[in-house]
Order: sequence, then structure tokens, then C-alpha cells
Amino acid sequence: MKNKKWFAIIFGIIILLGGGYWVSQQMHKPIHNTVVKPKTVKNLKIVALGDSLTQGVGDTTEQMGYPTRIAKVIQQQTKIPTTAINLGKEGDRSDQILARLKDSTMQQQAVKQANVIVLTVGGNDLLKILQGTIVDHSATQVNKLVAASVANYQKNLMQLLTTVRSYNEHASIFLFGNYNPLYVYFPNFTAINTSVETYNQVNATIVNKYHGHYVSIFNQLTYGQYQNKHARQALVAQANQTGANFLAALSNTRDQANEKNAFLSPADHFHPNAKGYDAMTKILAKQMLLHDKWQYQE
Repeated sequence: MKNKKWFAIIFGIIILLGGGYWVSQQMHKPIHNTVVKPKTVKNLKIVALGDSLTQGVGDTTEQMGYPTRIAKVIQQQTKIPTTAINLGKEGDRSDQILARLKDSTMQQQAVKQANVIVLTVGGNDLLKILQGTIVDHSATQVNKLVAASVANYQKNLMQLLTTVRSYNEHASIFLFGNYNPLYVYFPNFTAINTSVETYNQVNATIVNKYHGHYVSIFNQLTYGQYQNKHARQALVAQANQTGANFLAALSNTRDQANEKNAFLSPADHFHPNAKGYDAMTKILAKQMLLHDKWQYQE
């Protein structure tokens, strides 16, 4: 009986030790979680809404602005067949872009089917304010008038993005900012830069509320080839030395056959040229690849 008792005790100890060893081995086993990769979209659809910057005014190539360019770049980068629909119209303010969208079943259908929606908005809203103030008012007065117009622009932009989201809850939205096309001619007239930056801040803030992304082109298209501080200081010194009347200088600028900013069109000294649209596309592509939820199916 004693032998049986000792045998039972020894057997129990072996079981306990063996169990502890098994638990220890299980605890130290690497954990292999199964990662399910999201499915990539088979075809990518980009819809571009907005004003002349979307339409491609100033582009002398057949690409006509950034929409065609961005489709090519994204397809090259991702190998996903990509198409772009250009719904831009020269001269449109934010309220007019919204009105066209509401009145067009074609545009609504395009927005509904889009994986990516890109917009250029605000330039003409701001231009409407500046055209009536910039010549006859001081920089301080211009800034005050622009600041007073912000509330109405915010309301219009929110209505536009709310409508876009009502047609498409899931598409990635990218909203461009604007730039000062006159900077290289009037670098010492700071009111224009300040005004553009005020509206750009609205774009950046509002698009974030709609889970979208802001795309800044201010530095590239405002300063053109004058990207470093010393180059811009030289422009300011030259402008101060000339001391021309703003209105007279503005008239002279319109009559010039050449454009001082290498990224803008000499035809109107306002819109991007092909190089400018290339730059817009490069900046947009960087943002799209950084925020690439659009590549994957919901």
C-alpha cells in the first residue's frame, strides 16, 4: 500500500511539473495574428469641382489643368486605373459652384460615384472683395473689409461641402487653398497676401470638419521662383526703389507680354501656366498619397 501511495504522489508531481512546462511553452509561443489586408479599389474615380483653377485656365497644353495630370500621376504611383472628371468653371464663386452642383444631375451622379473629390474654391469670392477695395483703400482698410467677408464665405463653403457629403459620405476630399498672383510685382503691398491667407485659413479649418484634407499652394504659386528669403527681399527693395503708384503699376502689369512669375500665365498674369499646374499636381499627389484611404474599398 505504501508503494502505491508513493507511486501516486510521484505521479502527481510529474503531472504538475509537466503541466507547468506546457503552460510555460504556451506563454512563450509567438502570437501570429491574421492580418486581413483591405481590398484595393479596381478603378479610381476622381471628380474635380471648382473654378478656373480646376477648369485649367492658363494651361496651354492639352492636359487642361490639374485633373488630367493627377489622374496620370496617381495611376503611375498606384497602378490603379484612374479617371478624372473636370467640373470646373471659370469665374465661379463658392455659391455658384454649389448652385451648379444642385442643378446638375450629371454632376451629382459623378460625385456619388467618386472615390476622391478635389475642389478649388474661394479665389473668386476673395477677388470680388478685393476688386472693389484694393485701389481706393489702405492695407489696413482692405484687411478689415476682407475679415468682414469671412463669415459669409464660411457659410457658403460649409453649404457646398455639406451638399457634397450628402451625395457621398465616404469619398476622400481634398481642398486647395489659393495664392497671390500679384506678389512678384507688388511684394511690398502686404494686404493681398494677408487677405489670401485669411481665406486659406477658412479652407483649412472647414475642410477638416468634413474629414477632408487641405492642400496649400500658396508658397509655390505666390512666390514662384523666388522661394528663398533673400530673393524676396530683393523684390521688395526693387519695388520700394521704383515707388510706382499701385494703380498705374497694376495697369502696366496687365499690358506686359511676359510674366515675372515663372509659374503663372503671361496671358493674364493671374492663372497658373503648365508649370504652375504641374506644381499643383505634385503638391496634391503628395497629400493624396499621404492620406490614401481612397485606395481601399469600404
